Amino acid sequence: RNVTGVQTCALPISHNEAEEGFSPVLLMGIFTALSMLLTVSFALLRTKIKLWMKYHKVFAYITISLMIIHSSLAVYEHFF
Repeated sequence: RNVTGVQTCALPISHNEAEEGFSPVLLMGIFTALSMLLTVSFALLRTKIKLWMKYHKVFAYITISLMIIHSSLAVYEHFF
């Protein structure tokens, strides 16, 4: 039998549920970026509002924690 053109397989394509919506790594990356921007804004506003500088250190620690969680999730998702 001669077949011309492109042949395709009729098997169903499996659907990975993890690809729906935001992945945990992407979501944590977004939270980390927002936290970093908030931390930087506290540093930039230090001359205008002195009370905000008190929270700069707190948000810096939160940002570092989010970065550690984000990188751990990325490594886990890559290898497992």
